[in-house]
Amino acid sequence: MDINTTNSHSTNTNSTLRAVLVQGKLIPKAIPANHLVNSNNPLIINAPRLVPLAKAHHLNTATPITMDYGTQDIAMTASNRALSLGPTMPKEVYDRYKDSIETKKSAGNIDDAIKACNEAIKACNEPTTTGHKPLGSTTSKTPATSAPNPSDMKLKFYELKACILKDAKRYDEVIKTCREAIQGAPLGNLHSINLYATNLTLELLQLQATALEACKKYGEAIESYQQALQLKPLLSNTKYLLHLGCANIQMANGKYGDASQSYLQALNLESLSIEEKYALYERRAEAQMADGKCGEAAQSYQLALALALALDIKLPTSKKYELALNCASAQMAVGKHDEAASSYQQVLSSNSNLSTEQKYTLQLRCAEAQIDAGKYHEAVKIYQQALQVTPNLSAEQKYTLQLRCAEAHKAAGNYTEAFNSSSAAFSLASDMSDNNKLRETHSLSAEIVATEESILQSVTTQQRS
Repeated sequence: MDINTTNSHSTNTNSTLRAVLVQGKLIPKAIPANHLVNSNNPLIINAPRLVPLAKAHHLNTATPITMDYGTQDIAMTASNRALSLGPTMPKEVYDRYKDSIETKKSAGNIDDAIKACNEAIKACNEPTTTGHKPLGSTTSKTPATSAPNPSDMKLKFYELKACILKDAKRYDEVIKTCREAIQGAPLGNLHSINLYATNLTLELLQLQATALEACKKYGEAIESYQQALQLKPLLSNTKYLLHLGCANIQMANGKYGDASQSYLQALNLESLSIEEKYALYERRAEAQMADGKCGEAAQSYQLALALALALDIKLPTSKKYELALNCASAQMAVGKHDEAASSYQQVLSSNSNLSTEQKYTLQLRCAEAQIDAGKYHEAVKIYQQALQVTPNLSAEQKYTLQLRCAEAHKAAGNYTEAFNSSSAAFSLASDMSDNNKLRETHSLSAEIVATEESILQSVTTQQRS
């Protein structure tokens, strides 16, 4: 969609605009003096995915800026940037109040800084001594009984006030300030865009949600996030963060089904990165497990694990290890033993940076999953492979592997191999001088011999008959 609004104050059509990303926000710099907005009034847009400004290129005014709003792109030319990006305010007025607020805040005079914010907010609707119209006034013929919407700068001063109160942990006052500011604030839409006002309203709603959460008013905090999601236009990245904030509160308060739905809404957004998808699938799986929906959790964990392994996300080895354990646990809970074994094996075969302890745990659990699936020969292979290729195993770990291998052989009817593995475990127990382990292996060996003799005797009896 093209925006055709023009700005009569912006007459230089050959100027350039430099933009840089600072902490995920785009901040234009070196704006020409004949632009509507003075360069000393920095403009901040909640648009970390602006293209092509993300690389801070010099932009000619003829080059459109494309913004991805998830549903459609909006191309803006330099002729209307100033109108779309920020408010109009005399430099001397803005500087006077802003400097006063910042000075008092820096000096630690919180109450004085708040007072300065209140004065600035009041000034937005009062005539100035330089003959300007009231900063919050409009040119439309609005009836006297209808209060005008707050101006962009009024919202900005409300936002400054709320930030100061938040830093001072005066959350009740933050809530009051945000609600006062948001009431009647213009919510942007795709036909009449004021990105600056929409961004300020968004930040106020986020501040309000944070304060409500701090006051343990979780239901109202969620409502604030949901209200923020109704703003237009919103970038996909912003929607992602809002859904995430909403879901985190729902998770913390035991509303696991609602949290799962919030994560799903975030997953349905366009232009998500691989890392974002991975994180959402993992968090949704955690919500589903907590909600007792192990089957759905297993599917979400499996998708998260696939992204972590196949797409080479830069995750620490410990995180991939933990993800494999969680994924397999969910699969085991719904009887998907083969899939659980596969989850363990995927991490074992794709990551050479696992520690000996991590490899040992994964191999042990993988074999247990195969035993639960009735695949004793597969379990034996895993135990034997672990004994052969896993470096720096302790005597305790070797003993456990030999003992489990003997049990798997026994279950598979391989009594000779079972006795040999049991004897190897007995030898390790003897080296450790562990009497409990010696008794355990002696008992297992006796069971193996007795079972084999019983089977042979039964076969012999059958043959004689």
